[in-house]
Amino acid sequence: GVALDSQRGADLGHAQAVLAASRPTAVNLFWALARMRGASDPVAEAKRILAEDLAGNLTMGSLGAALLPEEARVMTHCNAGALATAGHGTALGVIRSARDQGKRISVIANETRPYLQGARLTAWEMVREGIPVTLITDSMAGHLMSRGEVDLVIVSVPARIVPFVLKDCAAKGVAGVHLYTAGFSETGTEEGMKLEQQVVEIAREGNLQIVGPNC
Repeated sequence: GVALDSQRGADLGHAQAVLAASRPTAVNLFWALARMRGASDPVAEAKRILAEDLAGNLTMGSLGAALLPEEARVMTHCNAGALATAGHGTALGVIRSARDQGKRISVIANETRPYLQGARLTAWEMVREGIPVTLITDSMAGHLMSRGEVDLVIVSVPARIVPFVLKDCAAKGVAGVHLYTAGFSETGTEEGMKLEQQVVEIAREGNLQIVGPNC
C-alpha cells in the first residue's frame, strides 16, 4: 500500500496509518512499515521485504515440517498463513511444507473469536490448498485435546499467554507447539528473556517440541 501510494504521489503518512490500523496485533506488519518509513525508494524496499519474507517463510516451513511426523492432526489458532505474510506463511507454511514433503497432515482450525481469523482465513487457505481441515468453535479445543485427537498445536497469542497454552498442551499430551508470537528475547528486555526461559523450562518438563517463538 505504501509503495503504491508513493507511485501515485499520495500522502504516505496516511497510507502508513491505514495499514497500521488494519491489523494492530501483526508484529511483522509494523516491522515492515518501520522499514518503509526510512526507505528512499519505497517500491524497491517493498520488493526487498517481499523477497526476504518469502525466503524466511520457506526456510521456516522446511525446518518446521521436519519436526512433524508422517501423519499428524494439527490444531491451529488465529492465522499465520499466506494471507498474513508474503505468500507461504509461517505457522501454516510448516503445514504446507509438510504436505509438499508427502506427509499426511490434517488441520483442526479453531474459529478464533472475536474476529474469526481461523474461520475466515485459516480454513479458507487450507481448502484452497487441498489440505483436509475441520473448523471448530474455540470452546471445543480442550475437549478434542483431552480425547487425544490433536497431535500438534500452532497458535498465535500474546507472549504472556504462551506459558499457559504450553502447560495446557503438555497436560493433554500434545507432542509439539509452533509459536507464532513476538515478545521474547528478541525484544532485548529482561522481561522478554525471562519469559522465553520460562517457555523453555515448560517445554522440557512437558516433553514438548517447540518451533519458535517467532514473528
